[in-house]
Amino acid sequence: MSLAAENEASTVPPPKRASGQRKKTLGEQFLEDLLAAGGSLVVKQEYGAGGANWPARIRSAQRCGKLPEGKELVHGWRAGGYEIALQDIPAWKLAVLDPVRVPEGLHRPHAIVTALRNGEAATGLSQPVRPRMLRLLQAIVVEAERRGHSVQLAPGRHRGHHSRRSDAAELVTITAQGQLCGISFGQEQDRTEHVPTAKELADAERYSWARIPTYDHVPSDRLTITLDGGTTHRQSAWRDIAGRPLEDQLPELLEEVDLRGLAAARKRAEQEEQSRLKRRRWEAAMDQVHADYAEAFRLRVLEQQENAWRRAARLSAYLAAASDRIDAMPEGAVRTAAEAWLSWAKAHVRALDPLSGPLRLPEVPEPRHDDLKPFLNGWSPYGPHGR
Repeated sequence: MSLAAENEASTVPPPKRASGQRKKTLGEQFLEDLLAAGGSLVVKQEYGAGGANWPARIRSAQRCGKLPEGKELVHGWRAGGYEIALQDIPAWKLAVLDPVRVPEGLHRPHAIVTALRNGEAATGLSQPVRPRMLRLLQAIVVEAERRGHSVQLAPGRHRGHHSRRSDAAELVTITAQGQLCGISFGQEQDRTEHVPTAKELADAERYSWARIPTYDHVPSDRLTITLDGGTTHRQSAWRDIAGRPLEDQLPELLEEVDLRGLAAARKRAEQEEQSRLKRRRWEAAMDQVHADYAEAFRLRVLEQQENAWRRAARLSAYLAAASDRIDAMPEGAVRTAAEAWLSWAKAHVRALDPLSGPLRLPEVPEPRHDDLKPFLNGWSPYGPHGR
C-alpha cells in the first residue's frame, strides 16, 4: 500500500493487477513513493496494529536491489517526524583501501609497543594473545604516524600502569587533526560446559540454595578493537570473524581515524567561520548601538532644551508683570530689594533659555556599558555573546 493510501482514507478499491503481474514488495512501493516525493520524506511515527513499520520498509528497500545507482538511504529523527532520504553514497564508502602491513614479529618495535610489551599485565589480555595484539598495535601506530597523526600511550599506561577502568581501557590515543581517538583491545570469551568441583557438589548436596553453573566462560584467541572519540562514520568496533581476521580490517580502522579527524577539522572550521560571522554581526550591531545611543542622547538634549525654553517663556511672562509692579513702587528700600531680585531672576531666565545662546549639535559623551544596554537587542556589550 502506498503512503498516500495510508495517510488518507479511500473507499475506491485498488486496481486489479493484470494476470501474472507480480505484486510489488513494500520496499519497492516505498522506493516509488520516495522518488515521487523528490527523494525525501518526513513521516510520522505510527503505533498500533495498523501502523507502518518504517524500519522494516527501509530494510526491504535496501534489499530489493532497485536503489538508484550511486545512492543510499539515510534516515533519522528530525523536527516534525522521521526523515527518510536518498543521498549520494560518500566517496569514502566506495574507495578501495590499501592493506596495512602487520609484521610477523616485533624485531624493531615502536617505543609505544615496547612500553606495553615491557608491562604486559597492563594490556588486560591473556598471555597467548598478547604477542598478536602487540603486532596489530605496531601496525596501527606505524600507519597512523605515516598518515601524519600523533600517537601516545593512553593516560595511566605510562610505565606499564594499568588503568582501573576496565580490561578494555584505552592502550593508546591517536590525535588526527585535533581529534583524540582512543584505541582499546579486548578478548572475546568462549562458553564451555562447566565441570563441577567437589566443593560445588558438596555444597549443592548440603544447601538448597547452592547452584552449580552450567557453563564457564574462558578467554578465546579472538580479539576485538574499539575506537572511541569523534564522530562515527563506518563503525567503532572491529572483531575477528571467520575468513576476515582483524589484520584484514585494519585499513577500515585507520580510515575511520582519518574520517573522524576530517570531520573534526570541518566542524572546527565551521565553528570558526560561525564565530567570525557572529563577530562581524556583533561589530555591526555595536556600530548601530553607538549610533542609536548618540541619536537618543541628542533627542534627550532637544527635549530638555524645549522644556527649558517653555519654562523660560513662562518665567519671562511672570518677570514682565513683576517689572510693571516694581515700576509702580515708590522709591525706597522695598523697591531697591525688589529690583535686586528682578535683576537676579532675569539673569537666571536668560541662562535657562537655550535660545539666549548659540545653538549647536550637542557633543555625545562616551557611553558606559550600562548606557548601551537599552539598545543591544540581545547582544552583550563585552563581546559577540548572545543572539
